[in-house]
Amino acid sequence: MLAMGIHSYLALNGYKLKAGVGEKSLCNINSLFNCDTVALSPYADFLGVPMAIWGATTNLVLTAVIVFFWLQLSKNPARLAARALWLACLIAGASLVMAFISTTVLHSYCLFCIFTYVLSAIQWIAVWKIQSPNPWGELADDFKSAAQPPFGLALTWLAIPALSFLAHAAISDSYSPANSRTIITEALRDWQTSPARDFTEQGLTMYHGTGSPRMVIVEFADYLCPHCRHAAPLIHNFIETRNDVQLIFKPFPLDGTCNAGAGFKQKGDGLRCRLAATVLCAEKIGHEGWKANDWIFDHQQSLSVDSFPMDLQQVAQLTNLPVEQLKTCVDSSEIADAISKMTGEGNNAKINGTPSFFVSGRRLNGAQFFPVLDAAYRSLKD
Repeated sequence: MLAMGIHSYLALNGYKLKAGVGEKSLCNINSLFNCDTVALSPYADFLGVPMAIWGATTNLVLTAVIVFFWLQLSKNPARLAARALWLACLIAGASLVMAFISTTVLHSYCLFCIFTYVLSAIQWIAVWKIQSPNPWGELADDFKSAAQPPFGLALTWLAIPALSFLAHAAISDSYSPANSRTIITEALRDWQTSPARDFTEQGLTMYHGTGSPRMVIVEFADYLCPHCRHAAPLIHNFIETRNDVQLIFKPFPLDGTCNAGAGFKQKGDGLRCRLAATVLCAEKIGHEGWKANDWIFDHQQSLSVDSFPMDLQQVAQLTNLPVEQLKTCVDSSEIADAISKMTGEGNNAKINGTPSFFVSGRRLNGAQFFPVLDAAYRSLKD
């Protein structure tokens, strides 16, 4: 039951994350231990259903079998115990496979997943203790009788995919628009037919591969934009688990103070511009732009013009950069010119809101919606 609870939490968090409505998982500690990175990896689903759902339903069926054994509701308890061993072996085997993938492919771990791996080992040991003197013989007999009434083993195995697909259908409908397939199709069609644009690599870049990337995402975002804050973890985790995708992040302050676009003639308080400058300076001085970027998004709701001097000190402390050097850089004409060039790129691309995404040079609407971004990625892979 504990395993079911953990798998259910991971599944719900994954659905929210993919829909762009969730917050960071409780078990996100750093880049090495990050549940969201694992949840958005290509290995997080099997037959289109999240592995967490498969884990929850398999543990549910195992619980039912154990309850039947415990209450002595079977005429052949040894056979029922053997069936529980089948399920325990399946769960333990899946845990070993997922642990292997995290270690050798993703290089990132989900702490809650690790907890379920430990629970699967405990379950296997506990189930083994209720076996008859000849459990393997009982397993073989149970397998032979799968096609005979009352079809106990067959129904047990069929219950797992049936429950998994039903749960996936019910939960995904709650977190995805009713016309999600239409949204994905239209987004891909508009993306493939939109004019291609050239962008410089100026900004923050993230790429974990070697050679030329298969897919390049250019994102224009404003640091006080709530939608940009929600999109950030999804985009970053998408990059972390796909070493053939590059992200170029370009600050695009929605403020005429530093944005000369036609839609931003009115000057604001300048905070959006100074936050963009802070990130670019952290990158310029110590290659710590992503740390500053993440801190600003995490504290977005408490940022203000009055608190900016203190916030800048917090960023300097986080990135181990000299605060005076950071202040000088933020006010420099060099950084102002860099912001002007990046906002100019955005304005030339006719950006009228943030976040805005361009994939392989073409605008992709709804890229912060995981299924849209993943569909574009798969189309390039094909």
